[in-house]
Amino acid sequence: MVSCFDQQLEKNETVYIKHYPSIIVDDETSMGSLALQVQFEHQKGKDEWTLVPIDAIEGFDYTMGVNYEIEIKKAQEYDEDLEAYMIKYHYLYTIKETKVTETETFEIPLKSENFEPNNLVSHNSGSGYSLLGKLHIFCFDDCQELEEALNTNNEVTGVFRHEDNENIRLIQLK
Repeated sequence: MVSCFDQQLEKNETVYIKHYPSIIVDDETSMGSLALQVQFEHQKGKDEWTLVPIDAIEGFDYTMGVNYEIEIKKAQEYDEDLEAYMIKYHYLYTIKETKVTETETFEIPLKSENFEPNNLVSHNSGSGYSLLGKLHIFCFDDCQELEEALNTNNEVTGVFRHEDNENIRLIQLK
């Protein structure tokens, strides 16, 4: 008798990836981390995206500011650390990549009662503001407003534009 978990389930699939990350929250710890917004084939044509950890597609080098259409291999593999079968994603090749315009805006939550800690933005007097210590936030004239919002509001969302792969420019707070 063979269990379905004993079979190596594999499928190649075309997926779409948005040009900006979102925040994914670990259900066990409530810790926030950056996530890719991925649209699988069954979601195509809908405004439905799945959040996967930013490093979940093995071999894929994600660059912010670029929309991707890529081919992946989706495989059920045994994870010895977790002692369980997991779905793993392996990058195969890029079908299309489109850099977004400099005027393209996007929203990312900066503070929420759903996150632990609830404030995802840190400030360092030498390097300025950053999101989860990974994305530098250029806020220029809006830095004081950002600081006040983070100190007084329970929920803060930023509207941004891309500067480069690891830097985003704050346009507005919500």
